[in-house]
Amino acid sequence: MNFKSLFSLTAFLAILATQTTKAQVDVTAQPLGLLFGTFNFGADFAISESFSVEGIIGFTSRSDSGTDSDTGEPYDYDYTGIPVTVMGKYYLKPRRGADRFYLSGFLRYINRSAEFTGGSDNADFTWSRFGLGFGVGTKIVSEKGVILDLGLGIGRAFHNKISYEENGDREEIDWPGIMFLPRLGVGYRFGG
Repeated sequence: MNFKSLFSLTAFLAILATQTTKAQVDVTAQPLGLLFGTFNFGADFAISESFSVEGIIGFTSRSDSGTDSDTGEPYDYDYTGIPVTVMGKYYLKPRRGADRFYLSGFLRYINRSAEFTGGSDNADFTWSRFGLGFGVGTKIVSEKGVILDLGLGIGRAFHNKISYEENGDREEIDWPGIMFLPRLGVGYRFGG
């Protein structure tokens, strides 16, 4: 997914989130991702009092350049990651519509890439994953509409391709097909 697609999807979710005259939409950011340089934004659309569908998109970008302390040669490092998740949530005993304890199912796509250049060394790393899973969580909604969404999901990656290329030598890497989806969302409820 390139930047134009990411921007278009984010703009689409933002427009949907503002169209809340009768709809209930919970917009959240996930602050734990910021510890790892990832910004995650979610919009959870209530379909009924006990079911909602949430779209979550994230973006990670890191860069570094400098001089290798051992060789004295300059290096550059660039990393990008884009996770996209769609989650269905079934709320067992909601009080304020789409809140409290829930069971969830999710589809998740992640694309990561890193590039390193330094002196005579060049390395590229790409990782794409697509999988599905299930989880549990709870959504707490205050009377003023402030949201805290906590959850944990586990699933299986059905597509899990990792490749590493260094100075023209390419290698495919095996990695366990387990996917985890930790969740700490903080946000606000519009509509409802």
